[in-house]
Amino acid sequence: MKYPIVLKYNYSYVSSGNYYKKAEWEYYQLFKEDLSFEMFAFGFTPTDKQLTIESISDNEILCNHTFGIYAKTGTFSHDHEVITNSFVLKKGEMIESKCYEMYWRYASGGENGPATLRVEWITYDQFYDECLESVKNDSDNAIRFASHLIKAEEYDTAFGLLEATGEDSNELALCYEMGYGTKIDRHRALNMYLKRNNPTSAKGIERIILKLEGKKIVFDDVERAALLEKLGKYKEAYYCAEIPRKLEGHEPETLRRNVELTIIRFLTLGRPYNDPMRYPAAETSHTTRYLAEYYDLINGVPENERKTYYKTWEERDEYEGGTNTKERFLVDAIIDTLRAEAEKGDVIAQAVLAVQKHKYISDHAHFADLLYEKAEKRDAVQSAMAYYFLGLYHREIAKNAEDTYKYDYRTNYDEQSRICKEHSEKSIACFKAALSLGFHLAAAPIAKVIAEEEPTRAYEILKGHEPYIPSIGNSFTDAYYKLLKSLEENV
Repeated sequence: MKYPIVLKYNYSYVSSGNYYKKAEWEYYQLFKEDLSFEMFAFGFTPTDKQLTIESISDNEILCNHTFGIYAKTGTFSHDHEVITNSFVLKKGEMIESKCYEMYWRYASGGENGPATLRVEWITYDQFYDECLESVKNDSDNAIRFASHLIKAEEYDTAFGLLEATGEDSNELALCYEMGYGTKIDRHRALNMYLKRNNPTSAKGIERIILKLEGKKIVFDDVERAALLEKLGKYKEAYYCAEIPRKLEGHEPETLRRNVELTIIRFLTLGRPYNDPMRYPAAETSHTTRYLAEYYDLINGVPENERKTYYKTWEERDEYEGGTNTKERFLVDAIIDTLRAEAEKGDVIAQAVLAVQKHKYISDHAHFADLLYEKAEKRDAVQSAMAYYFLGLYHREIAKNAEDTYKYDYRTNYDEQSRICKEHSEKSIACFKAALSLGFHLAAAPIAKVIAEEEPTRAYEILKGHEPYIPSIGNSFTDAYYKLLKSLEENV
C-alpha cells in the first residue's frame, strides 16, 4: 500500500516545564487514498499538533494550524484564546507556523512557551528511506517501522527487519502466524506471543488456539497457566496460575488446574510468608478466601446464598482525623466451606486444612488421614499430589515441635523431640513417594537427603527435576537451587 500524501512534522518548544531547554518531536502523518490517515513516529507523537486540511489538489494543500494561548500569563486564570494560522502547502515545500506551548506552572499559573510547527509535504519513498536510516542499530525503531510495513503489506521487508532484531516481538509472532514474509509456523508464533503479556499477544494466542484446536477462548492468566503447562513450561505455569474468580469462558479442567497450581505454590511457600496481609501470619489469607469462593462458584451456590468470607469497613480515626479502612477474614465460614469439600474427597481442601490450618483446628490429623486415603489409592496424579501435601503437613508438625522444645521452657523436651523426629521421617517418606509417582517438586524439600544418599549421582538426579521446580522465595526451593549450584561447581 502506498500513501499518496505524507506530511512530515517537526514540533519544537521552550518552556519552564522543560527547564527552558528546547524540546523537539518529529513525526509523520500518512494519508490514504480516501484521505483517512494514520500517525507514525519513533518516539512521542503530540497528536494535538497537526494541520487541519481544508482542501487538497495535486500540488497544494489548503490547511490551518490552530493552537491556544493563555490570555493572562503568570496568573492562575484559565482564560485562553484560540488562534488559527492558515497556509498553502505545496508538494516538496515546507511551511512554518509560529505558535505557543501552553503550560501550567504550579507556582505561577499559566505560561505560553514559544513554539514552532514545521510541516513538509514529502513523498512516501522519502518517508520510507528516512525510516530505514533510523532503524539501523536500533531494534525498537526497527520493530516500530516493521509494524507500519505490515499494515502497508510490505511483508518481506517487515520480516527481514524483525528477524534482524533477534527479539521475539508481537510483530514477528504475527509474521509467523500469518505467513508474512516467511512460512507459517503457528507453534513458533504461539511461543513468541506467550513471552509478551499484553492485549495484542493475548489476541494472537486466541487466534492461534482457534486455528490449531478449533476452540474459542478468552485468553487470560487462567488460560495462560494451562497453556504454559501444556507446552512444558512448568515453572512459568506456577508463577501465573491463580484461583479463578469467574467460571465463564473456561473449561472445568483448566479452572481446576489453576487451583491446584496456586495451592501447591501457596502451601510450598509456607507460613508466615504465604499470607500477604501481615507478619506474623493470621489464620487465613486471601488465597484461602478465594478458594472458598471458588467452591461456591463450581457448586452453583446462588449469590444471595453464598457465605461472606471477607469484609472491609471504614472507621473514624480519633487521633489523625479522617477514616481508616479495616478488614477482616471470616475464618469460620472459610473453614466450614473447606471442610465440606474435604469430606467430599477434594484433595485441595484436605491439604489446606491439614497444612495451612493445623494450628487453628483440632482435627487437622483427620484431614491428613483423608490425604493418606487419597494417596494410597494410587491414582497417579491425585496420589502424587496427596503425598506431596502430606510431606508438607508432617514437615509443619515437625517444625512446630522443634520450635516448642527450643523456645518454650515449660514443654516436655523428650516428647517434643520424639514428635519432631517421627514427623520429619514421615515427611521425607511422603516426599519420596510423591517423587516416585512423578511429582517433581517433591525433589526440592529432600534435595539434601538425596545428596547424602546418592552422593555420586546427586547432581544428575536433582538436575533432572529442575525444569519443573519454580523458585519460590523463602521456601525450600531456594535451598534446592543453592545445593544444585554447589553440586554443579563440583561436577
